[in-house]
Amino acid sequence: MAASAVAPAGHGPLETASVGWGAAGFLLALGLSFWQIKIMKSKLLACVLVATALGATFCSAEETKSQHDARMAWWREAKFGMFIHWGVYSVPAGFYNGKPVPGIGEWIMNRGKIPMAEYQGYAKEFDPTNFNAEEWVKIAKDAGQKYIVITSKHHDGFAMFDSKASDWNIVKATPFGRDPLKELAAACKKEGIKLGFYYSQAQDWNNGGSASAERTQSRRRAKRRCEAQAPGMTVSGSALER
Repeated sequence: MAASAVAPAGHGPLETASVGWGAAGFLLALGLSFWQIKIMKSKLLACVLVATALGATFCSAEETKSQHDARMAWWREAKFGMFIHWGVYSVPAGFYNGKPVPGIGEWIMNRGKIPMAEYQGYAKEFDPTNFNAEEWVKIAKDAGQKYIVITSKHHDGFAMFDSKASDWNIVKATPFGRDPLKELAAACKKEGIKLGFYYSQAQDWNNGGSASAERTQSRRRAKRRCEAQAPGMTVSGSALER
């Protein structure tokens, strides 16, 4: 579905111009002369426009309330489901170099500051031979659960399926060599249990190219352009400071 950029609420073209003059007024209060501000105004406004564009959100066409209610009806009725976090982080199981790492297990690479090459080595030990998709689904169904959600790729970038984007996945990088999500999908379909996948797009510590990394780089480039256009100014977020 095509995505379209929309300006943040209250920041249309006229509001953006007002923000530009507001920034100029702020500089006047700091002691700059009117003529200094007039010269800088267009450059400052350009920076504000860049900041506004960077803050734009991408969204699909808005759905109506009735469409939303129809789409969410099954979930509201289901009420009870299972969320599974499972990945290569199961190997260290919260410990690094014999010491516990604070926080949740799937963040151990980040919290434990484990080097990428060392962390990737855990895949060679990841061999969950006791995995049985049908047994997992039966447990959920017997408990009265209507759906299962499982991590297909968390922030560490390890794919729990046969990914074509990276060989660092459970099929190609582990002795297990199977696709557990494919097996789970088949078991869920057989038992009438809905299946959803958690997929980390915002962060990927191994493969790169994540949404948050791209956004950060774009903001840094915009910051450098603004500071080059308005010498003597530093840009912090959407604020312009002397």
